[in-house]
Amino acid sequence: MNLRQAEYVLAIVEAGSMATAAAALHVTQPALSQVVKTVETEAGTPLFERGTKPLRLTWAGARFCEYARQFVLLDRSFHGEMSDISGEKAGPFRFGIPSGISRHVMTALVPRYIAAWPSVSLQIAEAGSAVVEGRLKSGSLDMGLIRAGGVDPSLESVCVERDHLVLAAGADSEFARSRPDGAVIDFAETRGERFLVKRRGNRTRAVFEQLCEAHQIRPPILFEFEQYSTAVLTAASCGALMLTAASSLRDQPELRGRVKLYEIENFAMRYDRFICWPKSLRLPRYMQAWLELLKDFYAARTREQ
Repeated sequence: MNLRQAEYVLAIVEAGSMATAAAALHVTQPALSQVVKTVETEAGTPLFERGTKPLRLTWAGARFCEYARQFVLLDRSFHGEMSDISGEKAGPFRFGIPSGISRHVMTALVPRYIAAWPSVSLQIAEAGSAVVEGRLKSGSLDMGLIRAGGVDPSLESVCVERDHLVLAAGADSEFARSRPDGAVIDFAETRGERFLVKRRGNRTRAVFEQLCEAHQIRPPILFEFEQYSTAVLTAASCGALMLTAASSLRDQPELRGRVKLYEIENFAMRYDRFICWPKSLRLPRYMQAWLELLKDFYAARTREQ
């Protein structure tokens, strides 16, 4: 196994298909398939069950991925430490962030960071928090900013902002016109209202389904979405409801006056922000510098509240 083989196989597992992984890696599908064939020949056994969608790992493939993740993280730690020892301010840095908050963080911090660390190859990956967390665990990201009620114990984490889930409604909707902004509502009051929801597999979607089950309601789903960046505004424009972070109006100033937020009675779901990285990854100085920038950014936001 070499580093390229490890990273490519892990990319296939993450993507669920050869075609999607090839596009993400910027290689052709035949080239990616050849890498897999080479690994399988060297291992003497298939890594994937053929003909399944999404692709499923064989037992040998699952074991290969466990070693591949360790290999990738070990390589990153090695290069980070060598960078520190040599005093160089250079190296690759893969950072994951949800798209709904990326523009605020990126526009505030990236110019300062690249001015201080011009030789660092900073790669920003936008994805949902669950995806970012999964990629941190697999070793395909070095650090990430996620929203969650808690963090996987295999990751180091720093909580930079406390938050929780609330219900959002368009200010002009019938639902919002009869309820003042910031009111505490019984979730049963949403019976018959349309919702925008995250796709299944996301924490927020699981919470939504738990609330519906607890109140024995089956609200109509207007549509499902992947990212939060435009979802709240879309919900407001369509007269639909959705679960979102209490900090939504601060993150998206364009929502002010167009959206009302409601606390949900007898419901407390943490939706805090964490900076995370694999426990096995030794952070080189240029990653530590980015970590400190992020911590300072959110500390300033907290002071402004």
